[in-house]
Amino acid sequence: MHRWTADTRVGTSRLVQGVIDSQREAIRRRMVYHATILFFLGGLTGGMISMVEAGKLNADLGMTLAAHLNGFLGAFWMLAVAWTLQYSTLGVQGMNLLAWLTTGSVYANWAITVVKSMLKVHGAWTNGEPVNDAVFNLLTAFVVLPTIAASVLWIADMRRAMTMSRT
Repeated sequence: MHRWTADTRVGTSRLVQGVIDSQREAIRRRMVYHATILFFLGGLTGGMISMVEAGKLNADLGMTLAAHLNGFLGAFWMLAVAWTLQYSTLGVQGMNLLAWLTTGSVYANWAITVVKSMLKVHGAWTNGEPVNDAVFNLLTAFVVLPTIAASVLWIADMRRAMTMSRT
């Protein structure tokens, strides 16, 4: 069996299963906690939108709105992952990996989008402009790649959980 997975149906003692369950619950609580923080940050970013519209903050309005929504949507994604961990077939290391990839990428998405709104660069592609290219590289390294990794791991885990429930 791979070290990232835990087959809790066969060959797992009650003691080991109890430890896995308590660690799973700790991971879920940590994700919910971080979701509440990110939700709050998303709300604060809504205040930035008003400041931009009033001319009190020099930032791109569209990207500030995107940061606001990134906070909320990231919080909802973390809550969804935390909720589905009850069905997870991953071992403790795998659940931690999924949690940190998800949490890190949504915080990075919010933070980088806030900063790029003030820098007024999109960072959606490289164009030779150093600031824009730096934002692109940060988004790729800390948002895009971890999000893809977390999504693939989450899908594979839920697929395995679905197949195990049928047997």
